Amino acid sequence: MRILDYSPNFGTLSAGFENFSGVEVTDVVKLAKDAEYGYNSIHKQWALASFSPISTYEPEKNIDLAIFNPDFGENVDRKGSSNFFFYDFQDCLDWLSDKMPKFAIFQTEPEAVKYINTAPEYVRDGFGQLSKDKIVYNLQQMGFKAYLLVLDEAEYGIPLHRKFAFYIATPEDFDLKVPRGLFTATGKGRYNKYRTVCDAICDLDHTGEWVEYGSEAQNSYQKRLRNEKSGRTTWHLPSNMRETTKQKISSIQQGSNNDTKIAKSRTKGYNRAKWDDICRCMDVQFYLASSKQGDSIHPIKDRPFTIREGCRIHGLPDQLSFDLKTPRKNIAKMIHNSPAPAI
Repeated sequence: MRILDYSPNFGTLSAGFENFSGVEVTDVVKLAKDAEYGYNSIHKQWALASFSPISTYEPEKNIDLAIFNPDFGENVDRKGSSNFFFYDFQDCLDWLSDKMPKFAIFQTEPEAVKYINTAPEYVRDGFGQLSKDKIVYNLQQMGFKAYLLVLDEAEYGIPLHRKFAFYIATPEDFDLKVPRGLFTATGKGRYNKYRTVCDAICDLDHTGEWVEYGSEAQNSYQKRLRNEKSGRTTWHLPSNMRETTKQKISSIQQGSNNDTKIAKSRTKGYNRAKWDDICRCMDVQFYLASSKQGDSIHPIKDRPFTIREGCRIHGLPDQLSFDLKTPRKNIAKMIHNSPAPAI
């Protein structure tokens, strides 16, 4: 199976196909320079960083699956539609219309969906629902059956509430079976209870640039993410803190922040996660104690999460590593924008 990966991040979605389906990514376009080392650490085939626009890419052979991660702008919710980049979606659609692979997936943020330009007329999506979504409309006009899925990774065994939107294009005679989430807040009936922060990181006892696993994996989640081949992982050092910050976070209770002590308030920063609960939210600054939009302080240690702990909570494997020259803020942003391979 030939997969095209058009991604500025680590290509974790395509890594999922490799890990769970045994296929290989054969073509990579628009791989950010800072992502090159990380991308190649989790893929079977080495890929060089490429900044070529998708419109200029000519595959040597037919592509079976094209995976797109188009840009849609920063702070779209705050700045509104004026900051939404539909042209990147359009470039991908134009290429898709010309090359016509068998399948295609567009990965984006749920916030982007509401800024997609309205289609000129209604069409029925793959679920039989009437839709005026422009991406769905364009895929239908090309002859694909088009689906829009918005999935919360927490429902699929990731210890973090993180939603991604996926447009999926399939042949007309293909019926997509959406996997049902097996995890809920209550865990009643045939469902499991959400994975917790403890489930994700409790085996990472000691911090360091390189850390050997000191014990066996304590659950199936850790076992799946561990790099058992090397027996160790990296990037498990917390960022430096001022003395005033250390004093400030020492009094913060789990599920609260320094200013309000209210669990649902995350506007003041210094938000401590809960040990035996799912991580409520993480943002691109999860490695800083002062992160305002998400949980960033370790539940039972007076420090922010490390990059490795952030990877674990996002469902990214310990095999994923990074160039030492890459700034943490760039790595954290790409981690936050990458869906877990398991999804």
